[in-house]
Amino acid sequence: MKPLVSIITVCKNADSTIARTIRSVAGQSYDNIEYIIIDAVSTDNTLAVVDSFRPQFTDRMTVISEPDGGIYDAMNKGIQRSRGEIIGIINSDDWYEQDAVEQMVDRYRESPGGVYYGLLRCYSNGEEVMIKSVTPKFLHTDHVGHPAYFVSRSVYEQHGVFDMKYRFASDYELMLRFISKGVTFRQCDRVVANYSYGGVSSKLEKYTYEEYYRIRYQYGYLSQTGLWLRIVRNRAYFFLRSLRSLGN
Repeated sequence: MKPLVSIITVCKNADSTIARTIRSVAGQSYDNIEYIIIDAVSTDNTLAVVDSFRPQFTDRMTVISEPDGGIYDAMNKGIQRSRGEIIGIINSDDWYEQDAVEQMVDRYRESPGGVYYGLLRCYSNGEEVMIKSVTPKFLHTDHVGHPAYFVSRSVYEQHGVFDMKYRFASDYELMLRFISKGVTFRQCDRVVANYSYGGVSSKLEKYTYEEYYRIRYQYGYLSQTGLWLRIVRNRAYFFLRSLRSLGN
């Protein structure tokens, strides 16, 4: 029997990009999928775009529109409402490759109860800038990004979901938590998702980097001295960058 896969998209005012995201889910080569969209009360045409795709999903699409406490709160809501054995999260401006879910299910069948991920193709202003790959041995240094991850439900149940203490890098903390608990990570050496720079964490780089440093300190990858040195350097870098931008 095919395992059910839950795909979650969180969104707010994403009417210009979410159609591509939804089409990438609807067009998957693997068909036993439920799709959960968590909307933060969009004021544009996002919900109208979402509704136009309902016939392609019949009873496999769930849409919830209500206020939330930020992107990670919305993701947690999606996880809590999901029923699948495997759970993937794709942002409303990102999209999957056609066989992404099939690739992850194949790895799940070989080794149930872990985290499965592939390569992430990254775009900036519509142009491809890199393909991101990190082997399991080095995931603690720089994870791939949650659009490329699929997680067994059992892992969330055993080790928890996104920590709301972090506003910009909770997905990184979650991966380090899984690593610290001995969860198995399996990599697929193929692009499974496409990521567009320009989201919340991209726009607030200064604060995102500081959260990364604090998370690395939390899990023992940085000393206290190393933490504060990086924070000072980070703040100095963005201060100087702001001065240069004022001069141009």
